[in-house]
Amino acid sequence: MVEAMDQLRLPSGSLSRSPHECSGGQRQRLAIVGAPILRPGPLVCDEPVAALGVSVQAKVLNLLADLKRELDLSLLFISQDLAVVDNFSDRIIVVRHGRIVERLDRLAAGNAAMAEYIRDLASVA
Repeated sequence: MVEAMDQLRLPSGSLSRSPHECSGGQRQRLAIVGAPILRPGPLVCDEPVAALGVSVQAKVLNLLADLKRELDLSLLFISQDLAVVDNFSDRIIVVRHGRIVERLDRLAAGNAAMAEYIRDLASVA
């Protein structure tokens, strides 16, 4: 955990702080670092990097990938950032208005089978 905190550039005293003493980004990173300790089944990551800067996003995603590999952890990764989803996920399910509109192994701009909705989203990413 200390190594993960170093990777995310969290101060060593972060574990002893109250939540109100940490920034929003620090609280988010602490939650990501701490969640696997409980050895969950699938870990739900709902927009885990949405409010973080690009360099911290990369560190968090690398940490999640390491945890996934080292702990054989399954992640349900929820995000509107299709570039992150495409680089991070093994399988992708696209939901629109509460309904699954597509199941893909990878997003591919040239994928003819991809629904128009997803092509539009991918072109914005």
